[in-house]
Amino acid sequence: MSGRFIAALLPLLLLPAGGCSGAAAPSRARPRAGVATAQDLFAGTTRRAQWVMGTLLVIAIEAPRGLDAEALLGEAFDIVHGLDRLLSAYRRDSALSQLNRRAGRGAVQVPVELFRFLQRSQRLSEHTDGAFDIVLGALSTAHGSDRGALGAEARKRARACSGRAQLALALPARAHLRSSCARLDSGAVGKGYAVDAVVARLRARGVRRAFVNFGGSTFYGRGHPRGARAWPVLLGGADPRHAVGVVHLRDQALSTSLALPQRDEGGFGAPHIVDGRSGQLVRTQRFAAVVAPSATDADALSTALIVDPSLRPRLERRLGVRCVTR
Repeated sequence: MSGRFIAALLPLLLLPAGGCSGAAAPSRARPRAGVATAQDLFAGTTRRAQWVMGTLLVIAIEAPRGLDAEALLGEAFDIVHGLDRLLSAYRRDSALSQLNRRAGRGAVQVPVELFRFLQRSQRLSEHTDGAFDIVLGALSTAHGSDRGALGAEARKRARACSGRAQLALALPARAHLRSSCARLDSGAVGKGYAVDAVVARLRARGVRRAFVNFGGSTFYGRGHPRGARAWPVLLGGADPRHAVGVVHLRDQALSTSLALPQRDEGGFGAPHIVDGRSGQLVRTQRFAAVVAPSATDADALSTALIVDPSLRPRLERRLGVRCVTR
C-alpha cells in the first residue's frame, strides 16, 4: 500500500485498510449522524506507536485493573522488535539472514521461534499452491536489481533458486536451504506473525479490549470498543479516492495487499509482489484482503490473492476466511 494512500485515510481514524469483508459484505462508507468518532472508539485505552519492521505499528489497549498499560505496551513492542531481529531479511544479524547465508551447506539448527515461523509459512504455501511463498528472495532480488523487465534467462535462473521445495525442515528445529542461491524473504507474512504474537501476549495478560494497526495494512481487533460491538476499519482499494466500505473486527484479523502496474505520479506503487510460479512480477492493478482469526493467515492469504485471485472460493471454503478481491 502506498504511503500517500495511508496518509489520505488516516485523518478519518477509522483505521484505514486496503479492503476486505468480514462475515458479511462491507457496508458502504458514508458519513452518518451518530457514527462513533475515533475518540469514542478509543475511550479508556492507552495508545502508543513505534517504527518497527520498516513501518509504523500502533497498539491501543485497555489495561485490566491492577496492571500498568505502559508496561503492557512495552512488552508488546519488545515482542515485535524481537521478531524483527529474528525474521528480517534486511538485518545481517537476524536468524533468518544467517540461515540464508548457510544456503546449500546442509541443515542447521535454528531458533525454535524461527522454525515455527518456517513451518507455518510452508503450510500456507501448500494451501495456496505456491501463490504465497517465502522462498522467493532470489526472485525478489533479481527483479529489484534489474531496472527494466527481467530477461527470460535471468528469470529462469532465479526461479530455479526459488519455491518451497528449496526449504527442508526437520524436528526438533533444523532447516536446510537446498540450493546455495535460495533465499528466504519474510516480507509477505512477517507483520501478521508479529501481530499474532502481540495478541497472544495481551490475551495471556488478561487484556480484553485492544486494537493493533501494523502499517495500515494488517490489523487485529481484540474484543470490542466501549459502546460498540466491534472495531470498525475503513476499507480502501486500488483507487485511494474511493473507499470500498467498512469492516468490523471482533477477535479477528484483517490484512490487505495492493498491487499497481507502475509508479503513480507521487512515486509510489512500483510492482513488488512476485508470482513465484511464473517468476514474474504482478503488473496488474489489484487489491485483495482477508479477514481471519489469525493475522498470519490473513497476511499470507491476501498476498496469495494478489498473485492468483481465482484462489478466493477455495480459500474461503477450506480455511473459513472471508475475502474481497478487486
